[in-house]
Amino acid sequence: EVPNEPEVETKFSSKNSVKQDLRVRIKVPQEYCTSNLTKGYKNVLADAGGIIFPYTPQISVEHKAEYATQTPLHSNYALNFYRNSAVSDISIQGLFTVQNDYDALTFLSTVHLLRSLTKMRFGNDPNKGSPPPVCRLYAYGDFMLDKTPIVISSFKIDLLSEVDYYHLGPTNAAAFGEAFVPTKATINLICKPMYSRNEMLGASVSGWLTNSSQRKSGLL
Repeated sequence: EVPNEPEVETKFSSKNSVKQDLRVRIKVPQEYCTSNLTKGYKNVLADAGGIIFPYTPQISVEHKAEYATQTPLHSNYALNFYRNSAVSDISIQGLFTVQNDYDALTFLSTVHLLRSLTKMRFGNDPNKGSPPPVCRLYAYGDFMLDKTPIVISSFKIDLLSEVDYYHLGPTNAAAFGEAFVPTKATINLICKPMYSRNEMLGASVSGWLTNSSQRKSGLL
């Protein structure tokens, strides 16, 4: 039994009787978080359907319209011609802390899951050749980043030299063996919005302005 396992109570300030989980999380295909290495201690990742950031992460996303510029000879002003619009990569910086075996196993499971989400199917895999899976980013409710389809293009872990490392003994972590886990670490994710052609063809500016269905379906 893992000692000092924290109990987390989520409180909601909304008066709505339907309580929506507004924590930042990434839902992944079920098969990715059900193994002994990715479900977390007591199935914490499997029950959540993926990754939950324990602290409020820093998220950055940019919307932009691209223009081509022409500069006519002997002219005081440039001519700008619209090219296309785009939503940039979504950057997420999340803090993780480790104080006990429960935290350590959750951190290791999260890292192991992220490694698998950046790999294609290969080798003896029956679905070899398939690209990394499309996941769903949920953050802060409707009209924020809920249900946004993403792929994780990269992730980086900062293993700092000035922090302590928690010793995870092999008897408490049979799946992972023995490890030293940082008591404080930041995981940086770069996620690409990943819309299907049908989703793009079904979108419109008039619908965006007057109907919430596009936003609630994950379009940014």
